[in-house]
Amino acid sequence: MEKVFVPYEFFTEKLGNYCCIDVRENSRAVVLVIHGMMEHSDRYGHLRKSLLDNGFGYAALDLPGHGKSITNEKPAGYWPEKGFEQCRDEIGGLISDIKSTYGLPVILFGHSMGSFLSKGILSKYGALLSGCILSGTNDRQPALLLAAGRTISSLITGIKGEAHYSKMLHDMAFGNYNKRINPVRTSNDWLTTDEAEVDKYNKDPLCGFNCTVAFYKDFTTWLSKIYDRDNLSVIPDNLPIYIFSGGDDPVGNYGKGVASFRNRLYSLGKRKILLRLYEGKRHECLNERNREEVLGHINEFCNEVLAERI
Repeated sequence: MEKVFVPYEFFTEKLGNYCCIDVRENSRAVVLVIHGMMEHSDRYGHLRKSLLDNGFGYAALDLPGHGKSITNEKPAGYWPEKGFEQCRDEIGGLISDIKSTYGLPVILFGHSMGSFLSKGILSKYGALLSGCILSGTNDRQPALLLAAGRTISSLITGIKGEAHYSKMLHDMAFGNYNKRINPVRTSNDWLTTDEAEVDKYNKDPLCGFNCTVAFYKDFTTWLSKIYDRDNLSVIPDNLPIYIFSGGDDPVGNYGKGVASFRNRLYSLGKRKILLRLYEGKRHECLNERNREEVLGHINEFCNEVLAERI
């Protein structure tokens, strides 16, 4: 990695994931962003600008089969074998490279699927981080539900192959997310109460696609492991973690799952845990009408991390 103070882009060596790094001479830390499922890093422009304006560097990548990592050989929704483990280790290497190149603290930011990937990163590479922000996350899912997802994915793989796109798996994952919304305007209303942002998502060709059976198989396997006591207990006890979510976010079980995860960490001796619920808001708090408030809280947390006041 080259030390430059202008935005630059590259593709990672092992997985070929697109990565953007934007560190300025006045940057006091670097926030590394991991996006969610069926979206991409370019949707985080508001966060990027806010962080840069407040003296923080910005880095982000597109995961396999997402955003600028999509190719003819790796189309939208593609996922490699043991992709979550591979992404965890590649991002761990990226964190190390950023720290050694710029000599700056790194704060990890993971949204939705990115938050679940981040939990595995915390377990293995938490000592490299100065803080972590988790958006739109949840606690452990019922074991029977995850087992059913793995079994169905394996059955479909045996018949159709891992590159198959299964509407059934997609509907199982997302089909109930609008159940508390009335009236329902689009299938993605659960993302945010801001209808303009929902429309942007629906019109974005790099959003809302289905993922392959390989993805669902690996994701359910990953989710069955990351909450194990042995994995969570090795997260550094003194690592500041900020968890925020919409109170009407179905991914976090309308706040209950988010609070449960906070309590799980607390029971393992993690004391620097901050939780904030935005009442009446949904899954993508960064795309809600109060986004400036949300951005302000993120910058506040980052400042508190650097001042060691958490």
